[in-house]
Amino acid sequence: MSREIKKINTSRLDFGYKKHLFNPKSRMKDAKKAKLEKLPKFGLEFKKRMKGGHVFDFGGAAGIDYFRMGKPKDVLWEVWELPKNVKFYKEMETDNLIFRTMPKVIKKSREKVLFSARGSLQYHSNPLEILKKVKEVVDVIYLNEAHFGEKSFMVEQVGVGPIWILSTEDIKKTLGKEFEVKTQLDKNPGWEKNEDNIKNLKCGSLIAIRK
Repeated sequence: MSREIKKINTSRLDFGYKKHLFNPKSRMKDAKKAKLEKLPKFGLEFKKRMKGGHVFDFGGAAGIDYFRMGKPKDVLWEVWELPKNVKFYKEMETDNLIFRTMPKVIKKSREKVLFSARGSLQYHSNPLEILKKVKEVVDVIYLNEAHFGEKSFMVEQVGVGPIWILSTEDIKKTLGKEFEVKTQLDKNPGWEKNEDNIKNLKCGSLIAIRK
């Protein structure tokens, strides 16, 4: 299924997935069926650095990335989700996989703390504010399947709602000199259909590592 990207319609700013596009039951089935997969370059780097650490998985649904990375036994994988989804996924919790809403105060529970968001951060009303908050605690930030452009701006993802296109320069400014930021961008907007020919829209991944 492809989704159209259009210039934002400011008459409706309804952030988040529509019900017909986000089904917790189907996400749970996907997670249970997920197997260890071949990871991209930044995914491998993230996995290498997360050993013995605490991962905050922003919008991680049923923890599918936890399963895709082979259910690491030495890692505490904490999925941050919407309240109704947290309640739904509780039955999947183990000693290493837990679900909760994003805390107001983020506490460091282990020496290594990491933040991951696969195709989710851009749906938040203020993604740069989220990065500003987590950077005080985490050592690694991994954004996968994200949308990037020369400037940070909002567009409409038809049938879903507003979505942020993030500037890598804005991300670097938000994280500051404490982080080394690397990006890997596709040549096109990925599986999105760029309906209004919005310039410089690309999908890809980003990893930021504390120096």
